[in-house]
Amino acid sequence: MGAELRAWNPRGLPAVAVKAFGQVWKLQVVPPALQHGLVLHLAGFSGLFAGSLRDRPGVVAVGYIDEVRHHRQMLVFDARTGGLTSTEDAALEGSTLPVPIPSTFSETEWVDSGYCSTTTGSP
Repeated sequence: MGAELRAWNPRGLPAVAVKAFGQVWKLQVVPPALQHGLVLHLAGFSGLFAGSLRDRPGVVAVGYIDEVRHHRQMLVFDARTGGLTSTEDAALEGSTLPVPIPSTFSETEWVDSGYCSTTTGSP
């Protein structure tokens, strides 16, 4: 897994690491062992922030603020289970995006996750 993550992020940038973490969750079901490895990989990056969110009890956020692009990337985890609940991208003060500031311009939210052996069933 480490080699694949390094291939996605050869320059070792924290913003790319946050994005790659979310992409893995978008592409597949993430079992606990893989999640553990991804979190350990993410923990190796400097420049990330972590903390609780005032407007959402029971979650912990980890993210990166790009000071040049005035952009925040955030991974939101369930504090109880450690599962990823959402990814968010937001424009911050100084952004050139034509949106009110601050503004979330991209968000993916997971309500449930699981594996199913057919395309017609539910996990």
